[in-house]
Amino acid sequence: MAASYSGTGVANDVTAVIKNITTRMDEIVMKETVTAGMTASQDILDAFGRSATAKLATVNTAGLGNYDTVKGYPLGQTTIKWEEYTLAYDRAIKIDIDRKDKLQTDGLMSTAAAAASLMRTQVVPEVDATRISQAVKKTKAAKADHVVEGVSITNANILSKIGEGLDKVYDDYGVDSGLTIYLNNSLRGALRSSSEVQKVRQVSGVPALDLTTNSIDGNTIQWVPSARMGSEYTYADLSATGTGGGITKTASKADINFLIVAPGCAQGVTVIGEPKYIDASVNQNKDADSLMYRIYHDVIVEKNSGAAGIFASVGTVSSS
Repeated sequence: MAASYSGTGVANDVTAVIKNITTRMDEIVMKETVTAGMTASQDILDAFGRSATAKLATVNTAGLGNYDTVKGYPLGQTTIKWEEYTLAYDRAIKIDIDRKDKLQTDGLMSTAAAAASLMRTQVVPEVDATRISQAVKKTKAAKADHVVEGVSITNANILSKIGEGLDKVYDDYGVDSGLTIYLNNSLRGALRSSSEVQKVRQVSGVPALDLTTNSIDGNTIQWVPSARMGSEYTYADLSATGTGGGITKTASKADINFLIVAPGCAQGVTVIGEPKYIDASVNQNKDADSLMYRIYHDVIVEKNSGAAGIFASVGTVSSS
């Protein structure tokens, strides 16, 4: 990678510039994705490294047998199958900061501000929406009875519907606490108004009514912006002029009401390619700083039993 130069011709450390910007970008993803709880284990992240493809082990073991004081331990068959997983979404962008737009400030500051805006307004929502929608799609393919569609959520049934999902996960996966309930923010009013929810007044100087519900039966509620709860999205490309891109909900598909995930059952993977940065003083293509960013991302639902620890309620398609 070419070195960059300041106005006085002194070489700057491009590696330090990239590290500074990408560290900020990574921090935003970790802090602001509502699906941070889905982030894959370090073993899975290490398996992908900087690649979009990895082989992961699916293990099946026999059940316990009876111990014999003469023969000793009974032999149980164990099979390990290495299956290839490929992250479906390979997304990228080049951000240019024209020299005239950075006259009033440092070039690095301008590029960092643009990178932060990219992460908050585009990358974070896309990663969240992908993890949630794909977790539902892959669960439906592997265990169809764990995705219930055409469900209308009301004040009267919201808790019972969530309870049915929690019961289903417990029956099939054996876990009834420590799960995350990703709940569509459009249903916040329904939960607040539910006659089943006890509202507690908390007094701290000034009387206030606390309408926050953070968990159900020991399972954390994670509110999700409704724009990230679509069941299907279109992944747009950038136009020749650099406009467009991003994702949009598929209008003919219903939104997800809620998604219940047991720990480790939906493994969100984001692989960030080696970022590239070129200072305007050495940029041969245009008089601008350029930051090139590439990310592979997807969610893995383990093919053996992952779907058993997931349950989704999908609504009805709006007639409007």
